[in-house]
Amino acid sequence: MDIKAPFEKYNILSGVKVDTDEIKKSIEMIKYSGVSYEFRTTYAKLLLNDSDLIKIKHYIGEDAIFKINDFVMSEKVISPEMFT
Repeated sequence: MDIKAPFEKYNILSGVKVDTDEIKKSIEMIKYSGVSYEFRTTYAKLLLNDSDLIKIKHYIGEDAIFKINDFVMSEKVISPEMFT
């Protein structure tokens, strides 16, 4: 499961209004499903920091598999208007 950001930053990073309670429910369902899983976050240093990653790890639990992917900057992906 992809987790884009700490819950308080989710709307900003996703660009839409997100019901984070549904994300929380999904995390819990996956953790207790009995099937193999991993959580992942794309780490965009312009948008996230180390503290954000720690918060996400706290949401999913210390024992969960957590992959951090590096963000690759592209004009097609991100625009300066996002930060104004």
